[in-house]
Amino acid sequence: AEAAQLGMDRAKIFLRLGRDTDARDALRSVAWDSNASAQLRLAAARMLGDLNGLTAADEMARSAAFEAAGQPGLAARSLRGAMTAGAPRDAGMVLKLARLLDGERDLGPARTAFRQAADLLTDSDMVAEARLYAARSLYIGGSRARWDAIAEFKDVAQRYPASPAAVTALLTLGDAASTTEHGLEYYRRAAAVTSAPDAAEALYRVGDRYLKLDNPTAALRAWSS
Repeated sequence: AEAAQLGMDRAKIFLRLGRDTDARDALRSVAWDSNASAQLRLAAARMLGDLNGLTAADEMARSAAFEAAGQPGLAARSLRGAMTAGAPRDAGMVLKLARLLDGERDLGPARTAFRQAADLLTDSDMVAEARLYAARSLYIGGSRARWDAIAEFKDVAQRYPASPAAVTALLTLGDAASTTEHGLEYYRRAAAVTSAPDAAEALYRVGDRYLKLDNPTAALRAWSS
């Protein structure tokens, strides 16, 4: 933290002396510093924004600082600026952009970015996750698109059945099911993917739905498995 404050002080001196390049380097360092306070990093990002001719490196640093300060919308804007300025528009960058837009609840652009990331990613679990969040953006965006989103959740569960994303998709489908029996089937499928982080939640819902169906024996059997 002290080093970051020193960096800010140095940047201010450099600016007074007209040494913009040195100021830029110092501000980027503070903006990236995970040990610095979010407030200090935010101040560095804003000072960088006042400089002319922001580079990709500047925008990347600003994006990191805005994200640390809990401002995903500004972080997404800077990340886009970085890509416009020459940063690679690779899978990791596009997925990062999608997550920031999702954090801002900018659902339309988030969905677009998640779908673009899915096309660029090669790891199947990551592809499944990107497709899951693209569907989720559609699902929570409005009732008119709800059925399209449900179809996409089903597609994730079918195409990537052993992935953590499939379990999350099945949980969502279970919650959206028209009957307790249909929901139970989705939860049972989700609970069968025992390696997924949400499998325990799925198993809980299996037992809970059996109880709602007045079948405590099946609930106990599920929870004892």
